[in-house]
Amino acid sequence: MLAAAVLVAVGVTAGAMLLGFREERRLADHYRATLAQAQGSYFGAVRLHDGAGEPAGVVFAYRGSPSWITITVASEHRSSVQGAELVDRDGKRIPLASFRLVDGVWGGALPLGLESAAAVHLVDEDGRSLLIADLMGNPSEPGRE
Repeated sequence: MLAAAVLVAVGVTAGAMLLGFREERRLADHYRATLAQAQGSYFGAVRLHDGAGEPAGVVFAYRGSPSWITITVASEHRSSVQGAELVDRDGKRIPLASFRLVDGVWGGALPLGLESAAAVHLVDEDGRSLLIADLMGNPSEPGRE
């Protein structure tokens, strides 16, 4: 009798778990299908932060061929941002020559693969970093350090 009760409890628990995770599986399947259609291997978002560590926008990043990013900047920072640089894993700063915010948004292809990028810096007219997105610190991306 006890064994039957345990088996019933295990069955009910397993069924509840399957039902509970159905939406997560559906979302994961959709994400994988979207990446496969685009021939990419990663898509995610990383927050931009100001010097005080406060959120100031978002960088959406896509790893594929080509890799690209879309940047959104909070309204209170838009007038200060004059350029953008990609920082590679060796610390080299690469200007994003086509960068120009339009209504707080910019997007474009990267001059190197996303796997080689460490950060995005939005800079003022003197080239000083105002807003930073740490691409390596994104725990949702597999294979990142």
